[in-house]
Amino acid sequence: MKWLILLLIPMRIFADTGTFLHRAIEPARMGLDVSIVGEKVTAYVVVGAESLEYLSDETDKQQVYQVLKETAWFVLSVDARCRVVDHSVHQQADRIKGFQILRCERPGKLKSIDVDLYNRIPALKAVDVWLTTERWQKKTTVYPDHTLVNIRSGMLP
Repeated sequence: MKWLILLLIPMRIFADTGTFLHRAIEPARMGLDVSIVGEKVTAYVVVGAESLEYLSDETDKQQVYQVLKETAWFVLSVDARCRVVDHSVHQQADRIKGFQILRCERPGKLKSIDVDLYNRIPALKAVDVWLTTERWQKKTTVYPDHTLVNIRSGMLP
């Protein structure tokens, strides 16, 4: 019985401290989801409020939006012969999000995705990438010194 009381005393003290746990903020990051199905490559990008704050000051938030609106977010293997067929980016009060759709004449030739945003958004520190195909998925993070996401051989038709 004494051991039970000794166990409960620290729990009671911790409960009364008013301690709150907060999730850590991951500044200067963005999310990029890429799905490859047949000839179609679909990409979704999201820059959340926390990251947007670190990527730019108030006057430069428009610049981040313009970069995402006007340029390709990644480079695909040249042999796959991909081209953008649809592209849309929306700026909201607390985030920027958008999508790109590409068509590839030879999707079987896709070997990698090179996330090509660091030169145009210099404050960007990391891009969290989800890559999915009909047969495979991969989650990884790319950084300014390592921007390539390899596509595993045999995972595309």
